[in-house]
Amino acid sequence: MSKLPDLAGTLIGVLALSTVSAFQASNAWGQASDVICAGCVDTNDLANDAVTFPKLAADVAGAIPELTPIVLSVDCSIGQTIAGAIDSLPRGQVATIELIRNCTEDVTITRDDITLDGDPDNTGTKSTLTGTITIDNARRVVIQQIDVTGSGMGVVGTNGASFSVLESDVQQNDLSGIYISFGAHGVIDNNTVTNNDRVGIFVGFGATAHVTRNTIQSNFWGMFLSRGAYVNGGLNTVSGNRSTAVTVSNGSTYTDRVTLASGEPGRETIDASSNLAGDAFLIDHGSTVVLEEAIVTGAVKVSRLSQFQIFAGVTFNGRCIVSEVHGTPTYSLCP
Repeated sequence: MSKLPDLAGTLIGVLALSTVSAFQASNAWGQASDVICAGCVDTNDLANDAVTFPKLAADVAGAIPELTPIVLSVDCSIGQTIAGAIDSLPRGQVATIELIRNCTEDVTITRDDITLDGDPDNTGTKSTLTGTITIDNARRVVIQQIDVTGSGMGVVGTNGASFSVLESDVQQNDLSGIYISFGAHGVIDNNTVTNNDRVGIFVGFGATAHVTRNTIQSNFWGMFLSRGAYVNGGLNTVSGNRSTAVTVSNGSTYTDRVTLASGEPGRETIDASSNLAGDAFLIDHGSTVVLEEAIVTGAVKVSRLSQFQIFAGVTFNGRCIVSEVHGTPTYSLCP
């Protein structure tokens, strides 16, 4: 498997759009710096150009520190720790921390330009980190090719952090697999997020995310957006979760405006046929879902001033349930 460049951590900077009016009025998310995965661009990209990682690096506000990047290897079997390796770095140092053995520790990253790599030789075998990785107000952090498991949370981004989780397995955590909150922005690309006891991927409290090419299965909820979250998704497979596949609530927005650089649509699959609830989408409390390219199987429930809109590229196998709760009208473009 080819490794995405370390500069993938620079895929940062999307405004949170918590209402459909803001979503319709703004083209800020259609700029070149909004690439969401290697070879992908937004459908709304005004230039519709294939953007390279070097170009993305130039787009990021604030130059990356001009220090020679270094690589440190961590062997937890002989008592070394990821936290110790990070703490040993000079201030402002750009660094990749390579995991050459499995590790058991909670890691909190509060400095910029750190990459954790669980398969530095691209063997196809990821190192396992048993614990929680927290990115707290740090920028350009990349978590790649790591099996994150066995803790309360898998990967947490918070307090304005900007980070990427790439080609990793986030599974069997007691709470959420990936948790993005309080103004953080995450690029969640090409991961397997499975068997987490609560949410596979949570985005909330003004956080934003690009969520693409992931397999999100066998969690309680697949994806859960809440309190002003904004997610642009695409090419995901969300299926086999015990409750609702995708919940969008409390003024949040979910779109799937993704296409391949070749021009082919980035169709994703939202399948609730085996869910206990049978709901593909639950959309409530002034939230919005806009789908352009998807296969949706299961019920879509829309209530409390929320909106559901689909376009010609959507295959809808289910029913749309529009309800008025407490006398509040709901607007929806159901098929």
